[in-house]
Amino acid sequence: MDNSRVEICVHEGKLIGIVEKGVYGDYYTAFRGIPYAKPPIGELRFKERKQFSFIFTPSLDHESSNPFFPEDPETFMCREVKVPFLLGFTSCEGSILICSDFNGHISKEDLEAVNSDFKKTILPRCLSTLSKISITIEELKSLYFGDKAVSEETLINYVNFISDEFVCRSIMEVVDIQTKLNNNDNKATYLYQFSYESENNPLRKIVKVQTPESVTHSEELAYLFHPYMIRNLGLSAPAVDSEDYKMINCLTQMWTDFAKTGNPTPTTNLWLSVTDSESGKYNYLNIDTNSQIKVFRKGEERWDWEKKKNKLRR
Repeated sequence: MDNSRVEICVHEGKLIGIVEKGVYGDYYTAFRGIPYAKPPIGELRFKERKQFSFIFTPSLDHESSNPFFPEDPETFMCREVKVPFLLGFTSCEGSILICSDFNGHISKEDLEAVNSDFKKTILPRCLSTLSKISITIEELKSLYFGDKAVSEETLINYVNFISDEFVCRSIMEVVDIQTKLNNNDNKATYLYQFSYESENNPLRKIVKVQTPESVTHSEELAYLFHPYMIRNLGLSAPAVDSEDYKMINCLTQMWTDFAKTGNPTPTTNLWLSVTDSESGKYNYLNIDTNSQIKVFRKGEERWDWEKKKNKLRR
């Protein structure tokens, strides 16, 4: 089979290739002499650039004899975590995706494209959800923008939508599953929203988030784990009398107490677990300079599309 000739016809003409044997014994076809700057294919052969790309996500492993994920992650999610569970989100998760250097600052042209075809910004999983809860794409858009267009003037509305579809809705779905299956202290679920803002946050400086008065994805991690990268950025650790240092002490204390006891605030019981989600109430700790317990209520939160849609139809 070595050095066999292969002929392929394309619109621009014929390509002559040679079958070569690889170092591992497999065969491949080599097309030599094609100018790399002038490929014999048109622009339309390539797919449009995706707005978001996540390559490190849980996925099924069909080849391993003992796979880490033998079934779909959503199937596992519905089986409950049979230990105390702590989870949450920041006050503005989506800003890192469209208002930072992490994934690029969204342009005026991109916003106009989203406005003209809102479907293109909806994740496939969310699209399938819309049909299940009988809400149209236009109704979903209206939940966030009302009768306004997606534009630079309504950028924060778009950030809120991205936050909910990428993070908040899924987290609240997990909370519902956990609290429905677990109703004792040994399997308590603790929910938080991280709202502490600091211009000195290393992640914020690195990705250059440009939405004011918001805390973006992963900002809480800088207070839980020492970011050694700050040395390379010429930044210094927080002073011991600073608010940032107090937040470091606050978070590390709660997270280590949770790891030891299953309760993030065992001595004060400040952080109440979620106990009544079926009635539409979710206790959560709003983590800020003065942290306090608050309540999410179904029908009043952005991410609750199922309940909010009814208000559109009244």
